[in-house]
Amino acid sequence: MILLKLNKLNLVFNDMRVIRDLDFIVEEKEIVGLIGATQSGKTVLFDLISGFYKANTGKIYFEGEDITKFSVEKKSQLGIARTFQNGSIFSELSVKDNVKIGFYNFINYNLKNVILRSKKFFGEEKRLSDEVYNVLKMFGLEYYENLLAGDLSYGLQGKLDIARAIACGPKLLLLDRPTNGMDKNEADEFMDIIKMVNKKFSTAIVLIENDIDLMMNICDRVVVMEYGTVIASDKPVEIKNNQALASISFS
Repeated sequence: MILLKLNKLNLVFNDMRVIRDLDFIVEEKEIVGLIGATQSGKTVLFDLISGFYKANTGKIYFEGEDITKFSVEKKSQLGIARTFQNGSIFSELSVKDNVKIGFYNFINYNLKNVILRSKKFFGEEKRLSDEVYNVLKMFGLEYYENLLAGDLSYGLQGKLDIARAIACGPKLLLLDRPTNGMDKNEADEFMDIIKMVNKKFSTAIVLIENDIDLMMNICDRVVVMEYGTVIASDKPVEIKNNQALASISFS
């Protein structure tokens, strides 16, 4: 079934159309690779899907609902989460608190409970603490829970970034170059984590990545963008063998 559908999206910046008549779908539980030359519109597309930009024309549907004009917060509540090219962790917060922020939508107490330090407040804090630990353990981060996130290696920061996104309970996860700064072993391990998340949580994933070979090994389908629109969408092996795409410098 189709989880996400983009229909004839257009976005104009300073009289320049950076997204043009773009059609794009993601099916439930699918891993989609998004590739294209520099400034082909890949990250801008993520910004449109997640709500940071609003399309000039066109529609975005999520589970059949028109979410084109929804805010970032509203889209997050529906189950759309994303990471950013340069990471989105809070460096000055602990590893544990970074993941705790991901559970914000699921906190079940109000300001009055906090002020009165009520039984409900302490019960929810205990439940939240357990949930955070379980997520940290899943990603092998439980030993670092009290360290500042900024003190972690690139590889561990990448794990933390996706761990916090998973804490939001996403149905769709948008990952923008998550292996930036990682060595080959870290990148390979991270891709195993992506496959685990996809299988364990049935989370659909759209992935932008500079390592094309790595993308070809993990994705169910690869979508190629050029000049702000989709020019090809097929199985990885078909995209790799498509001679019409050979002249494109992917990055």
